[in-house]
Amino acid sequence: MKIIQTFWTKNFIINNNYKGGWLSDEANFMCWALSCLNSKKIYGNIELYTDTVGKKILIDKLNLPYDRVHLVFDNNDFMDSLPNELWAISKIYTYSLQNEPFIHVDGDFILWENLDFQKDITCQNLELNFDLYKDIYNALLKKMNQLSECEFIRCLKDDFLYKATNMGVFGGYNISHITQYANNVINFVKSNINNIDLILLDSIDVNCFLEQYYLYYFCEKENISINTIHPEMYDDQFLNKTAFYFFPSDKMSFNHFLGNNKKNELINDYVKRKLNELYPAYYNKAQKNISNTFEYYSFCKNNVNLNVANIKKVFINNLHKCNAKIQDDLLVDFESFWEFKYNLLNQNYSFVKKRQKTFDISKLYDETSIRLNDNFITINKYLFPWEDVFLSNKFTNEINEFNHISEKKKMYVYCIFFYTPFEGSIGTLWTTNLFAFILYKIINSDFQTISDLVTKLQSSLSKNSSESDNSYNKVKSFLLTFLEKINYYEIIDTKNDANFSINNY
Repeated sequence: MKIIQTFWTKNFIINNNYKGGWLSDEANFMCWALSCLNSKKIYGNIELYTDTVGKKILIDKLNLPYDRVHLVFDNNDFMDSLPNELWAISKIYTYSLQNEPFIHVDGDFILWENLDFQKDITCQNLELNFDLYKDIYNALLKKMNQLSECEFIRCLKDDFLYKATNMGVFGGYNISHITQYANNVINFVKSNINNIDLILLDSIDVNCFLEQYYLYYFCEKENISINTIHPEMYDDQFLNKTAFYFFPSDKMSFNHFLGNNKKNELINDYVKRKLNELYPAYYNKAQKNISNTFEYYSFCKNNVNLNVANIKKVFINNLHKCNAKIQDDLLVDFESFWEFKYNLLNQNYSFVKKRQKTFDISKLYDETSIRLNDNFITINKYLFPWEDVFLSNKFTNEINEFNHISEKKKMYVYCIFFYTPFEGSIGTLWTTNLFAFILYKIINSDFQTISDLVTKLQSSLSKNSSESDNSYNKVKSFLLTFLEKINYYEIIDTKNDANFSINNY
């Protein structure tokens, strides 16, 4: 089965940057390269659907080994008529052109092993009870009488379905139904092109609805089963026990760095490191040939424009746009977080030559020893998870909600600061007070066995909690859960006394 990818550059050109949601142009195209090269290595045949500008970047500059390049977006009246905000239509347009089985792989999706795509319809996973789709459904429903009648409109006339498909990968053997699905969406947009603002909506991104909600609706109405390569995702994060595809690890079958995950320093660092490790020639081409621009809040040493005062200015401006206010003590807290992060970046950091890769939780025994390595910096306490809020599309709502709560009681959260292993950018991880306590009081820079750590934690819990059941096995299970949570951040070294070694990168 052939792999295909879509790169429509109109959105990049209009916005005058090629970051694509990443912290830099370089990180974006290094992920593209890793996605293409791994897909090519595993499946052999990969094709690109793009325009002349896309070809200049991915083919002429990076020399990525696509078997065929289709310049389908050049001199394309339909695509030229679209606003750049409708980026999902470029993918759907590519789906509509296929006449043989295929799998479409997004540029932020990295395959690590051969997966079974031999099904009629395959996508990444199902998404359940995501408020986004309901919000868009209701917004379009209010405008339905103004929209031109077409097959797509049926999904607004029927009851809302609380499921959608994540299409980081999508395709299959049922070409006739895939083409019908794609054409239904395209015809909907074409028939409303003169009133395109009705589709764009004002403040909600409609792309996921057009591509992902409608596919699930279409398959339901046509009684088509959907094959997925990952368990369902729930809007309730407490149910997402297996939703780890956005954590960077080649031990998984794939990674999909969607949404705000692209703004995580650790993930940017990881993509660059893996490309350098697996395909060093392409890493060097990207460094040499990609003219880089950074997000102003990207905390790496190459970002010469990083400016904490500018971060505060943008934050305040965004609050004003939404008529939101922030308390003075929260603003001081906000500034202190970013200034601390900035000061860490300017400290001299000597990279440790020997660095252990992420460990296997199942191989941590009672006599396994662990320690905090030099990637770990410190833990600080703040009034709000500022980075998460700052990068959130709904941060003003969260600020307003917190202001209401903080009038009654101050609520603190904890932030772990660490160096990313490859570039030494400043990464952060927000965590609970108990997890922070474990790192601050239980684990340290000296090797200690798991059994010793469990005993120390048992003693601490007994002193600070009314919980009666602090049995060894229960506390050990909790400790291993914590270690699994921070495993991806590479701040822990492990050793088994019988066979100790730390791998070099």
